[in-house]
Amino acid sequence: STEITIGESVLNIGKGAFSGCSKVETINYNAIYCNALSIDNMVFKKVGSLSNGVVVNIGNKVKKIPEQLFCSDGTITSNNLFLSKS
Repeated sequence: STEITIGESVLNIGKGAFSGCSKVETINYNAIYCNALSIDNMVFKKVGSLSNGVVVNIGNKVKKIPEQLFCSDGTITSNNLFLSKS
């Protein structure tokens, strides 16, 4: 399985950081205090587009998820996004 893991100490995620990672099946999001993202950030543009869906595991220490992290621009759509609290 192809995974992306965002560590606890991550404060910023660059624009398009994981754009085009089409075979991703799992995102482990552990950033405790990640800063806000701009609306055009598209961190996960087309992530998982060639997989059967993307499971996002949210770490127990996470205090907030940036508003634009999973935006509705075709990046990761609700029909292939599965959230879980780890």
